[in-house]
Amino acid sequence: LICLGFAAAQDEGLYAPAPPADAAFVRVLNAGEGGLEPALDGTAYGPLAAGTLSPYRVVLSGPAELSAGSVTTTLEVQAGRFYTVVVTDGAALLEDPTLQNRAQALLLLYNVSDSPVNLKTADGATDVIPDVPPGKVGSIPVNPISVAFGAFSGDALLAAFDEVQLARGAAYSTFVLPDGSAVFEP
Repeated sequence: LICLGFAAAQDEGLYAPAPPADAAFVRVLNAGEGGLEPALDGTAYGPLAAGTLSPYRVVLSGPAELSAGSVTTTLEVQAGRFYTVVVTDGAALLEDPTLQNRAQALLLLYNVSDSPVNLKTADGATDVIPDVPPGKVGSIPVNPISVAFGAFSGDALLAAFDEVQLARGAAYSTFVLPDGSAVFEP
């Protein structure tokens, strides 16, 4: 027993502390044209170049004050949920779908443009997430495979992405930005 207690004491510093029970997880997408240094309830997200995404940060549930360049607003987040804040000339809070079956991967398509978009295989032959309206998120769980994706507006290719090996339990986000460009975040 003494050895087990000693081993557990040695592991204490190896892991980050667990998030509070009332935590939400929030990331920020800079969908504007210039750089930003967003902060949410005092949590800095660091500098974000145009078209880039921050990692998720822990934010306590309830109202949270967003400051991102000239944008300041209050967002309402709920414990145990994942969110993406899209910052352009304003801010939109989108709740991220979550994966229910850890044996699969989750594909997400965020449409920040002003027309419907699709996620397809890069050659355009297979619809993966069709017809996501502006300001919405589409998602689909899939089996882990190796595939190249493309973001489309109708049949017009907006961006093609390199082949990726989808991993079990992982999520992959594609963002179609206001200027019609697209970003894939594994």
